Amino acid sequence: MKDAFRKQVLQARNRLSAEEVCLLSEKVLNNLRKQSFFNNSAHIMVYLDFKNEVKTDLIINYCLENNKNVYVPICIPETHELCISGITSLEELQSGHFGIREPKPEYIRLFDSRLVDLLLVPGAAFDSSGNRIGYGAGYYDRFMRRLEPGVTKAALAYSFQIIDTVPSGEYDIPMDYIVTEKGTISCTNNKPR
Repeated sequence: MKDAFRKQVLQARNRLSAEEVCLLSEKVLNNLRKQSFFNNSAHIMVYLDFKNEVKTDLIINYCLENNKNVYVPICIPETHELCISGITSLEELQSGHFGIREPKPEYIRLFDSRLVDLLLVPGAAFDSSGNRIGYGAGYYDRFMRRLEPGVTKAALAYSFQIIDTVPSGEYDIPMDYIVTEKGTISCTNNKPR
């Protein structure tokens, strides 16, 4: 079931033009900037966009210009885990595992994930309760289990990535918010009682 949803949404995402990705990503940033959970965060882990994901360079630059600490993930393929590195500029990045950018070796500054107070998460599909379909390798699921309780988890997505229901298991960690080009969904308001 998850594979079918993932395939369907990613096909739609792959059809976006570069111009559409930039335009929609700017709208996502504008909606994110309106959120108190974003404005009140000082230590933000931001994914580095890949293929047609919501672009994060604008968000990273905005955070750095506004004196927020920015951390980016580094993939460890052997264990399917993420560690985080602080960055001070996009110039510190290069293409890494799977073609996803990560810091150049001389700019790797490893930090404890317990510092993070906001996690910006990618994914293939989401529902309004915050359930997420990732890309199948489990990197973010493992990482989220290591975060301190109460850390805000916000997905960045296009509105067409929101589907009616995402099948979820007991180990899946839901998002608190989903920020799209059309607005922000507060998932805690949509949890089944």
